[in-house]
Formats: sequence, C-alpha cells, structure tokens
Amino acid sequence: MCVGRLNSAWRLADSKVGAMPRQTTILSGSEPMGARGAMLAAACGAVHGLEARGLLARDALLERLPEEDLSYLYTAVQPDRWYPIDTVDRLCRLVRDVAQPEGTEILVERGRMLAGELLERPIVQELAEARPQADGPAPWWSRKGHLLVAVPSSLFTHTRWVLHPDDDPGRFVLEVTDAADFPDAARLGVQGALEEIARTVAGRRVLVRSERPEASRIVYHGRPASEHTAPRGRAALPN
Repeated sequence: MCVGRLNSAWRLADSKVGAMPRQTTILSGSEPMGARGAMLAAACGAVHGLEARGLLARDALLERLPEEDLSYLYTAVQPDRWYPIDTVDRLCRLVRDVAQPEGTEILVERGRMLAGELLERPIVQELAEARPQADGPAPWWSRKGHLLVAVPSSLFTHTRWVLHPDDDPGRFVLEVTDAADFPDAARLGVQGALEEIARTVAGRRVLVRSERPEASRIVYHGRPASEHTAPRGRAALPN
C-alpha cells in the first residue's frame, strides 16, 4: 500500500499498514510516541524564527527548555529518524505562547512549509501517480486523496488515520484516533500540512480546521476556501 511504501522510504522497519487505502494504521512497539525528525525540524525552525525577530532571547530558552530540547535546537536533526514527541510539544507550545496572538498561525504556516517539502520528495511524487486514472469522471480524491493520510501519518507513531472525503473537491473529514499522546500544539502543524496537501490534491486552496472532541481523538475538517481568496503556495500536482 501507498503508506507502506512511504514508510519504507522513511526507514520505518516496524510499520504495519491497514488493507484499505482510506484507512491507515501505523503501529509500533511499547515505546513512547515519537515524531519524525522532519516534524522536529519544523518546530526548531519556528523557534529560530522567533529568535531572529528578537522575540525570544537565548537566556529565555535556557530558562524554559530542558537540556535535551536545547541540544536538538542547535544540532543537525535527521529528518528520517524518530525523536521524542514531548520535545516537539514543548517547542510548539513555546512558539504558540511567546508569539501570541500570531503563534498559532506560525505553527500552521510551518506545517504548510513542511508539507511542501515532503511533496517534493520523489517517493511522494511516485505515490501521487501510483493509481491509474479511472474511465470517465472520478471523485477528486480517487487518485491522490491517499496522500492526505499517507504523508501526515508517516510523521508519527501509535496513531490511526481515517479519511472521509466528500464529493465537493477539497472537502473532507480526517479522524486521528489512538491520539491520547498526540500533543495539542503539534495538531496545528498537521493542520497546516493538510491545507497544503489538500490543495495539491484538489487543485484549489483548502482551509483546514481541527478539534479535539475526545482526549484520544482529533478531527480535521477541510473545506474549499473562498474563490475570492488569493491562492498561496506551490502548484497542484498534475492529473
């Protein structure tokens, strides 16, 4: 399956992928929940952005972050490796709290940027073209909608992602379960990533909002943006 190929590219040896293309499970052992280095690097980038703007001094970082987090901030992060999800959470919360009222949007934008980078990876480009075109009209999600699950789900362990697409291009619901340990601040980065992925899939700008109706469940709602809203980001993947 598509997510299995993507996880192979990420070097995730113990992934197991569900049988249906619109329902994907990533399982791991009993170790704590982890995040890909690509997600950690996005969080580090957001912190460094606040430093560059003079909104976050080095002394403040020393006071607010444990030594482990500081070591990730100032050393090279390997995008394919697993890192502690708690570090991602603390960095994201730091950005959200220090940069209010714009901290939330900074995290969402970092998620968009991360998705743009991941969509340029050859393996993802291959996944985008992996399904044959059906004869006659087909739903907008029939060929590339699996990327809405495959790309973000490959960034985290211990979670289950289920996509419920609508016939209206860009409209969908994506449920993440087994997510009790999924940091709420990291939810915002995924929200931005889904906006960028959905735009490439649907060929139009998509707005995504998220909620946490239960401690172990996150729900993302995607809908087409207003036609009067200026487009952003990269071009849609070819049909």
